[in-house]
Amino acid sequence: TADNGDIIMIKPNHAETITGIGGIAADVAGVSIKGLGNYNNRPRFLMDGATTVTFAVSAADVSISNIEMASGHLLVATGFDVTGVGCWLDNIEFTDNTTAENWGSPVKATGAANSADGLRITNCRWIPLVATVNSLEFLEITDDIRGLVMHNNFIAHEGTASPLFVQAGTKVM
Repeated sequence: TADNGDIIMIKPNHAETITGIGGIAADVAGVSIKGLGNYNNRPRFLMDGATTVTFAVSAADVSISNIEMASGHLLVATGFDVTGVGCWLDNIEFTDNTTAENWGSPVKATGAANSADGLRITNCRWIPLVATVNSLEFLEITDDIRGLVMHNNFIAHEGTASPLFVQAGTKVM
């Protein structure tokens, strides 16, 4: 049921391979997904199978924290595809599974104008294993967005675009 304050707790050392567009779908409003554990024993999601595999966040007020998102394919286009307002991504590490399995853009807000309003990305890390020149930006925004917060993230790569974020055309931020 939406907006019940439900919390999904993911045990330490949980590992899962995700394939396909929307391989994970956060489509119930107000749900929090929390990984338990620290550093190497945090839950790990290997995004594998194709460049189009995604964790789709389409519901409002979803929060996801303390997990590792590993790219399991060459240039996975999107880690999180956010089209729900009030999404909060906290303490998520984006890693390469190997040197040839890397991220394009770990986070995208791809919906219509204002569909990702209130997006918060805090305390996240993205450091490719090698100089991944095909990597793009950490966050891609394709339409208007209000209330975006990016705080205390660490991003280091030598990609082809701005390492922080890019917004399409003349959209309002």
